Amino acid sequence: MPVADLQARIEAVSGEIDRQKEVLKALEHSKNALQRELNAVRDPVSRLPLEITSEIFIQCLPSTSTPQPGARGIPMLFLNICNAWTNIALSTPVLWEAIHIKFPRAKNFVQLLATWLSRARNRFLSLSLHGTVGEGAATVVQGYAEKLRSLEIHSNDADCLEVFESMSCPSLEILEIRFLRDARGRTPRYYLSKTLDILRVAPNLVECTFYNLSTLDESTTGYLVLPTLRSLAFRQDCGYSNDKILKLLTLPALETLYLAMVICSPEDVASLLKRSSQPLQKLILGRQYHRPSDFTQSDECLRLVPTLTHLELSGAGGYPTLFASLADSPSLAPHLLSIQIHCPRDTISHLLYSALVRALFVRRAQIVCCKINWEDDTELASPEEPKAHIREALVQFVADGMEIQLGGKYRNYF
Repeated sequence: MPVADLQARIEAVSGEIDRQKEVLKALEHSKNALQRELNAVRDPVSRLPLEITSEIFIQCLPSTSTPQPGARGIPMLFLNICNAWTNIALSTPVLWEAIHIKFPRAKNFVQLLATWLSRARNRFLSLSLHGTVGEGAATVVQGYAEKLRSLEIHSNDADCLEVFESMSCPSLEILEIRFLRDARGRTPRYYLSKTLDILRVAPNLVECTFYNLSTLDESTTGYLVLPTLRSLAFRQDCGYSNDKILKLLTLPALETLYLAMVICSPEDVASLLKRSSQPLQKLILGRQYHRPSDFTQSDECLRLVPTLTHLELSGAGGYPTLFASLADSPSLAPHLLSIQIHCPRDTISHLLYSALVRALFVRRAQIVCCKINWEDDTELASPEEPKAHIREALVQFVADGMEIQLGGKYRNYF
């Protein structure tokens, strides 16, 4: 068969395929429409009051995660059942007040994001943004800045915080920023002033958590007062979290403080506590990795927070001195209920055990939980094993209702 004839037949077959695709597409559309009608006829929910149906939809939202965009996930799934369900879902703003987005996304996602957030109407918003937030999506988020109640950003992009530019977030209460490693194993670095600018746009912030924060050295003076901040944490999971910014903050409402003690010293913590006069209840200091902290001079910090109920320390030592102070000074952290220590194996000693037992005996009517954990891949050697009288005392504390944990990875005495 000549080449021209073959090409003509191929074009004819291709044209027929295109026509059949259109027919199939129309049939699929008709089938979906009929299925929606059938769903509506069979739907027992249609016989319920709209308020009850709406509440049922709300209860279907995931309890442990933020809803993600997708035809098979809640709440988008409700739009694919029948017209009645679609109308109910679109008239229930609570379904659309939160969204979790993993970037990059398709080009048309910006419109989907704008549509999703508009359905929340006057509800406060919770956004979880993972990856590099494109310019279009950032513009949409900025347009809803005044309605943001919770914002979470996870990224390894040095420009991920540009979403805060030109923003004012008077309703933002919860902020989490997690910096991830890039392809070279590095986390983004920012000037202290830019990090402070992020906090300035949210004057009513209640809870703030930084993961793997790395800041560049910069001469910055003056204090930023965050009058409503109750919880501040500098955590780490793939690097270290630079807590230098703490030296520039005044936090009069602070109740929970988590510091990795990378830059800040116990003296810096004491300085914060002095100028803030906060009702601190939970204090977590130190880290289990990198250079450990020493808490020999921790008494001053404890004297500045008489409201403290939970103390957690991770570091090299100073614990016998700490326990001796707790035993000898009842006015030191008088409301302390829980103590948790993470320390290297080589800091475990009979001196530590003795000081621990004496402190727990003096405060036995107050302390409800005491945990000492050491990091090691082998069982404790016999010279460091608690002596009989130490064990007997701890057993008696447990019998009186105190929760005690003492041990490493492979052995726990209680």
